[in-house]
Amino acid sequence: MIAVMAGLQQSLEEAAQDLGASPLVAFATVTLPLIKAGVIAGALLAFVMSWINVEVSMFLTSSQLQTIPVKLFNYVQYAVDPMMAAISAATIYVAIVAVIVLDIFVGIDRVTANQK
Repeated sequence: MIAVMAGLQQSLEEAAQDLGASPLVAFATVTLPLIKAGVIAGALLAFVMSWINVEVSMFLTSSQLQTIPVKLFNYVQYAVDPMMAAISAATIYVAIVAVIVLDIFVGIDRVTANQK
């Protein structure tokens, strides 16, 4: 998000406000579309990092509330069956679907073409 926000021109939002848009409308119609790729990338990175860091999740949760990675970690310790393989396969399928959905809505080709 910092890289996206650093490249953002504040004058665009100010121009929208000068033309009569309220600050909320200027943000929604000017700023948000410009930072959309950064917001989506930041959200995905945060989700993936929270999914991977089981150790951090163990220390940040209480005994009444357990996150999915902590439950899976405890399940692996005490059970031996093919359910973990099924969960791993389902996680891979969800990742593939997420990439396809991102390609449809954001356009991975467009994002990578801007970086060349």
